[in-house]
Amino acid sequence: MVVAAEALALQLGDKPDAAMNGKELTLAIKFVYVAVPQQSAPKSSHSTKAAGLAFLGKLGARWATLLPGARAACVAASTAASAAVAAADAAAAAAASLGPVAAPTVLPASNSAAAVDLDAMSEAEQRALLARIVDLQAGR
Repeated sequence: MVVAAEALALQLGDKPDAAMNGKELTLAIKFVYVAVPQQSAPKSSHSTKAAGLAFLGKLGARWATLLPGARAACVAASTAASAAVAAADAAAAAAASLGPVAAPTVLPASNSAAAVDLDAMSEAEQRALLARIVDLQAGR
């Protein structure tokens, strides 16, 4: 909507709003409702060219002056959406990389030798095992 409104504003240049045809006027009105959604009258109330021009005339400034703010809002929304998608993708990739949870490897309470499959253990389990071995060697 903003891109179409920018193109219309460029096409019109300094011409008055009255120079717009019906489709252009409808586009300008729709853009105003996107840029400033808190309008008191519904869009459908501007069904004639005179009503549409009256609506645009009541804005206080030309409708095209709303373009920079609308563009900035669109860019901010797009950036936030892209960041949210990237965060969701990263979270999904992290969850997928974890794989299925393996059963924990239990060390015997004594200092006897035990067969431990380190390849089947996660890094966290390997760290816990190392800490347990250190504790056992220290006599804790």
